[in-house]
Amino acid sequence: MRQVKEELKSWNETLSPEKLPREPADFSYWVAGNLPLDDTLKLHLLTIDSAQQRLRCELSIMKRVRGGAVVERSTRDPEVEGSILLGGVDS
Repeated sequence: MRQVKEELKSWNETLSPEKLPREPADFSYWVAGNLPLDDTLKLHLLTIDSAQQRLRCELSIMKRVRGGAVVERSTRDPEVEGSILLGGVDS
């Protein structure tokens, strides 16, 4: 959870960590619901049974987007099976 919170802070410096959900499952659903993802990827994240795995996927997606990458649906990447279409994302 700590790494995801740090990544979120790099996206939004005004984010207040004390206002985020404290339980891993609640937090992972909060992240999935608040990231600017397309519906296909959001649905994929929400169907992952493990909060830990969901957070790992979310962190992977956030790092790729912050790095300027556009993550596309790919079965070659076991961490991210979905798509995110965010043209012009600034780091």
